Amino acid sequence: EQKQEARQQAQPALEGIVFRGIPGQDQGDQVQQLSLKEGYQALPVRSYGPLFQFSNTQFFSTCDPVDYFIALVELLSDTGTSYRVSSDKLKLKYQTMLGQANKQIDVHVEVLRSTEQTCCVKFGYRDPATQADLYDSDTVCHFLGLR
Repeated sequence: EQKQEARQQAQPALEGIVFRGIPGQDQGDQVQQLSLKEGYQALPVRSYGPLFQFSNTQFFSTCDPVDYFIALVELLSDTGTSYRVSSDKLKLKYQTMLGQANKQIDVHVEVLRSTEQTCCVKFGYRDPATQADLYDSDTVCHFLGLR
């Protein structure tokens, strides 16, 4: 309930700015890009800490967390991938098919602040039916392809 209340409180400030899903034709212009950046800057960037150090699918970058996030959103939009942006942190979720068996999985991507100059981009892979974390050669190949 607390999480739902927090989303509802954050939603009015982000309404019309944060985009969920595949963007339409008119969203490629400069004005929309500025709105997206402003909207994503309103989302808190969590700090990288001991909790995240056990992930095998993460990398560090010197780019601004919001700039990386926008680049990822543009990549997903360009490929026609539907995604959902969190309302309380710089994180998104989308589904993709992986491996020779074409199994569908949920991909969670969160951008974390590690230092003033660097950020950590953490990928998580889950089975949509069981919500169990996945880590296999297919998820590693997907991660390396997006890194």
